[in-house]
Amino acid sequence: MSGWLVIAGLGPGDDALITPEVSAVLAEATDVVGYIPYVDQVAHHPNLTRHSSDNRVELDRARHALFMATAGHRVVVVSSGDPGVFAMAAAVFEAIETGDSSWRDLNIRVLPGVTAMLAASAACGAPLGHDFCAINLSDNLKPWRVIEKRLRLAVGADFAMAFYNPSSKSRPDGFGRALQTLKDACNDARPMIFARNVSRPDQMINVVPLTDATPEMADMRTVVLLGSSQTRLIQRSGAPLVYTPRSVSAWAIHPRISSGVPASVRVGTQGRAIMTTGRPNTRAASILARAPVPPEFLDTIKSMLWSRNSARSASGVNGPREMITSWLGNGGGVRGGSTRRIT
Repeated sequence: MSGWLVIAGLGPGDDALITPEVSAVLAEATDVVGYIPYVDQVAHHPNLTRHSSDNRVELDRARHALFMATAGHRVVVVSSGDPGVFAMAAAVFEAIETGDSSWRDLNIRVLPGVTAMLAASAACGAPLGHDFCAINLSDNLKPWRVIEKRLRLAVGADFAMAFYNPSSKSRPDGFGRALQTLKDACNDARPMIFARNVSRPDQMINVVPLTDATPEMADMRTVVLLGSSQTRLIQRSGAPLVYTPRSVSAWAIHPRISSGVPASVRVGTQGRAIMTTGRPNTRAASILARAPVPPEFLDTIKSMLWSRNSARSASGVNGPREMITSWLGNGGGVRGGSTRRIT
């Protein structure tokens, strides 16, 4: 077969972010296939035929491209961002798997592009600087219960998150449901970034606490990022810088402490490490008392206290034994919060 098929990403919008590799293959193409606004983005040349189609006919579009490549055409299927991220690459391979066996012998390549979540992250700092996940909020191809489950699991794992397709005319309530799920699961004010038309001249970046986010802040031209519990803001004149640290502190490893409860630690009397949480009742102390404490947490605390306790017996009453106790109510708790000490 003399034809070939390339699935290419056009980046988030700015022509300067189209890779040289993609520009070169578009210059060689006889046909370009894709969603109407993406095909319109491709520069015209005399030997190029454009095949534009609507947004919900991905498999038909993929099959059309495969038929043309089989007939000897040099075909480029275009997507915005990266073609492998909620875009046309998966649709083409789905068509190949279920279609004509001759399609499997075609010369097929996937050329990466700058996806919107990376451009949005760069525009405000580095909120995806540590572990993160990307979730498509459209329920066109999966039920809402799957989306909700993935949102809750991602919060439980303390990922930073990127959300594609938050809202559309056919799904006016979708992002509101997702937002409420995130607020319930996070229970804190971690930063949420709304990046609309990222990399384009009318780009808008809006950084707000999750508690202040509203459904109207996002549409189909918006990619939304949500920090983890560790994500930080650096205030300065103008827009703040947002970043997620590259490492995870010992406190964040703890499954309860990392759930959005503000916490501080101090070394108390007789070398004890005392952690104070911001929960204003004894429920916090009971939660912490029930929570399993990972070895990393204890190792870190012991290393903090070792120099202070080195002169004492490790088995003595003040030594760094691996025992956790909780103080409840008037039994040692701090009014307005709760404490937990390592004795």
